[in-house]
Amino acid sequence: MYRPGYALVPDTMQFAAHPGLVADTLAFVPHPKEAWLAGAPGTASPTLAAALAHNRATLRAITARWVRDFPTSVDALEAHARVLETVGELAEARSPERSALDAVRAARRAAVDTLQQLRLAVAEVRLLVKLEHFAEARAVGDSLLSRWKAPDPEAARGLAGVAVLTGQVNHAAALSATDVTTPFVTPEGDHVAVPGSVGGPGRALLVYAAVGVPAESLLALERRVTRLIGSWVEPQRQAAARRAVLSDPAMLAFPQLGTRDAHAGPASGNYLLELQRSLARDPAAVRAGIAKVDANRREIRAGDVAIDNVYHEAWLLVAVGDTAAAVERLDRSLTALPALGTALLDEVPQAGGLVRAMALRAELAAAAGDWTAAARWARAVTALWRDADPDLGAVVARMAALESRNRR
Repeated sequence: MYRPGYALVPDTMQFAAHPGLVADTLAFVPHPKEAWLAGAPGTASPTLAAALAHNRATLRAITARWVRDFPTSVDALEAHARVLETVGELAEARSPERSALDAVRAARRAAVDTLQQLRLAVAEVRLLVKLEHFAEARAVGDSLLSRWKAPDPEAARGLAGVAVLTGQVNHAAALSATDVTTPFVTPEGDHVAVPGSVGGPGRALLVYAAVGVPAESLLALERRVTRLIGSWVEPQRQAAARRAVLSDPAMLAFPQLGTRDAHAGPASGNYLLELQRSLARDPAAVRAGIAKVDANRREIRAGDVAIDNVYHEAWLLVAVGDTAAAVERLDRSLTALPALGTALLDEVPQAGGLVRAMALRAELAAAAGDWTAAARWARAVTALWRDADPDLGAVVARMAALESRNRR
């Protein structure tokens, strides 16, 4: 997350900053947003990791005291569980004060607010995934989805990531289409309002792109969204609407569709669009771009990087022939699942990216003859997507074959 800002005089300028630490004070040093998004030299916070660690420790002390003083407070247990998750204390410990999973389960037992119950159930699914209890995560997710037959938009937004995680992509698309509050944003970070007749199909397209369904399905929905923008958005706003609604799906669907119109425009806020555009004309630029990304991440943990970004970076490395680097990149995140962010199921691209990353890792392991690793990650995919929609059947079949290959 970054903090935006702006200056009014002499000209309106936009700024951005990551947190840093000065002594024990949280600080934000603003940089022009365009330079910051592009990762220009000097714009990265050199004390980002220290700032995050300091805040985690401070929050943990606060929420631990809250739980000790009010051990049956659902709000206290939920807040403490989230902090414990960020510091990696997830596993059962028979103590809500020392285990995120225990705290979430205690809060679920006591919760009476409907949306809080939903939030806590989603948190339990997320924690089970991070602990590699994939079959149990799918079972809890399936139960949750079956109980919420007709959720309101706020509840639907919380359920969409769980539906993607369990391979119920059509259900996830229907849930996402009802979301009327999450804004569409251009690669440069500008919010663009679009009519509901565009927003619903646009969010559905994002879901299908996030899981990598077959190209023909993606192309049909992309054409539909483009036509709707032409019909429902004023001509002078259509270019911005297309960039806001279609850029992320174009980036997510690149392994299936290749470059789209969104790749042709400026993409200073979406480095993956730029790297994907470079693939055909200059593979060396892909390696250089990823090296630049890594340099800007020196101050953060591997788990702090969104897993969908990790997947697409690894896919690009495979495309330019650097399979070893792709494997290393995937392993840094997949072998540290507990460190992944708390937004793992809140953002549909992350939920889809996690399963795609595991499937790619399984296929790379099989290609290298590492059948143990292939089976490990193939088993994870089949556990989560065992009853997935037909569009994901080809992926599930490949994973099932790799899993059975290791048993022979």
